[in-house]
Amino acid sequence: MNCKPKVLVEGDHFYISQCKNCKRIGLYFNNLMAGFSKDEFIQFSSAILQLEFNDGQIIFPDRQERIVIQTCHLNIHFTFAEEEFETLKENIAQAKLLIEVGDVISIK
Repeated sequence: MNCKPKVLVEGDHFYISQCKNCKRIGLYFNNLMAGFSKDEFIQFSSAILQLEFNDGQIIFPDRQERIVIQTCHLNIHFTFAEEEFETLKENIAQAKLLIEVGDVISIK
């Protein structure tokens, strides 16, 4: 079965889509591409939305402040500057809401 993505959220260098067939969710942001089941995305988005940049930022050798996001893979981490992180949070919140609303509508 081929995936048929439906765009949930779109912005500059940012897309969150969901396959109409398998329901997997794709997150594309700058050089980052990640795939999730619906439950995995809800868990990921809930974890990201709880984070605050100022509570976890560190200064990198290039003197830029970034937040480091751990993944389920011990040696793989995502890093975001403050503006990138806020963009990520805003778009994830929108996509999460759309997915949850879609779930409610499909129950009826």
